[in-house]
Amino acid sequence: MKHLIYLVSILFFLTISYGSVSAQRGYYEQDYEMPFQPRFILGSSYYNSLGDIQGPDAGNLLGNIGFKSGVSFNLNESVDLSLLFKRFKLAEESDVDKFSSEIRSFGLHFDYTLNNIFKNSRLSPLIGLGVQNINFKTINYYNSPTKEVYDDEFSFILPA
Repeated sequence: MKHLIYLVSILFFLTISYGSVSAQRGYYEQDYEMPFQPRFILGSSYYNSLGDIQGPDAGNLLGNIGFKSGVSFNLNESVDLSLLFKRFKLAEESDVDKFSSEIRSFGLHFDYTLNNIFKNSRLSPLIGLGVQNINFKTINYYNSPTKEVYDDEFSFILPA
């Protein structure tokens, strides 16, 4: 008798709950919105001068360490916008000449991630395009450490 009361109670509860429970309506027409997530960039790079003035220690593996910093913003799921700043110094010395150059750069970069092509892949290649200005402040020493010539140049770069 006790089991029959439990069984009737469970059936009564299921009957009442079945009438009041319905499936949720899906929001399939609503697009996924990617949250705004700025990323800060801080790093270093290796820079080397292989120009006309080369000292005895010049080579592909010897150079100067510079730094870069910036911020990257996601515009949508596949497009990022980055503002980057770089600063480094190049210096070389030979028996006859020596020079030192301080280089500063500021740029704006767009990156497009090819996620729509590589949907089920761990790879996420991207295509980048940007514009960057670069400022060179160079000191040339000609045969004497007291005779200096300052060159200040400005240029644009189109990194790809």
